[in-house]
Amino acid sequence: MVVAVAAASEVRRRGGGRKPAFDANGLVALRSCIEANGKMTLDELAAAFTARTGKVVSKATVAKGMKALGYRKVKVEKAPSAPARRRRRGIPPSTAASPRRPRTRRR
Repeated sequence: MVVAVAAASEVRRRGGGRKPAFDANGLVALRSCIEANGKMTLDELAAAFTARTGKVVSKATVAKGMKALGYRKVKVEKAPSAPARRRRRGIPPSTAASPRRPRTRRR
C-alpha cells in the first residue's frame, strides 16, 4: 500500500464553506499595509486592505491574518488618568444623642 503525502499548500479543502479571505497574495498585501503604518487600528487596517485589494474584510479577519503573519495586537497606551477622588463619608449620628428603644424579649 502506497500513501502519498501532499504539501500543506496542495491540500484540497473538503466540504463547503467560505474560501479563506487571505490567500498568499492577500497576506502579502496585509503585510505591506501593516509595514506602511504599524500603529493602525484593526478598522483602519481593514480599510487599507480594502483600498489596496478591493476585498472587503472585517476586523476579525484582519486579526486572524495578523496572527498568521506572526504579528500581535497591541493596545495603545493611554495617558495616565487622575487618581480616583475619595468620597467623604458623613459622620454617623452618635448613639448618645438619640435614645434607643428598649429591647423587648421574645418569649
